[in-house]
Amino acid sequence: MLNRQPATRQTHLLVIADRISTLDADIGAEAAQATFVATIDALTHSLVDLADGRTSQRASVPIAAHGIVAAADDRVAEADRASCAAAAVELRRVRYRLPAVLGHGAELEPGLATNTLRAAALLAEALQELADLSPGDPRSRTVRATAHRAIASAHRLLLSPTTLASEPDVRTTTSEG
Repeated sequence: MLNRQPATRQTHLLVIADRISTLDADIGAEAAQATFVATIDALTHSLVDLADGRTSQRASVPIAAHGIVAAADDRVAEADRASCAAAAVELRRVRYRLPAVLGHGAELEPGLATNTLRAAALLAEALQELADLSPGDPRSRTVRATAHRAIASAHRLLLSPTTLASEPDVRTTTSEG
């Protein structure tokens, strides 16, 4: 017989973390892609930490540990609009579900929950901007650079203070910005 009791907060957070861990989007630039992968990893860890009852970030995995290091002449290709849009939808779900799952309504205390929510919102917005960018759009370089900086900002929100101190500021290492 199936257990029909409501899922616990922990279960909801772990389901969300599982969905986020599988997100993939082709950002179009190697450096931004590395930051995106690291940010999804950090977001997943933050959701698991919230499920475990933590209120602050634990040590994070730096971007370089993901095995992608951008060359100085990082070529910028068009982002895959469909994959960016699909990932943006999943991240918006986190943005809207997280406060309810944590039982805080629309307000969250500063700390891990707030940073997780902000990071998901920044990522969703950046990916939607990339998804909405039409090929040949004269604003494409500016929009891509802004989106790449937003992805880097989302990553920095999810870093522990000790990791943040040792992590290079990736906002200045991409070829576009």
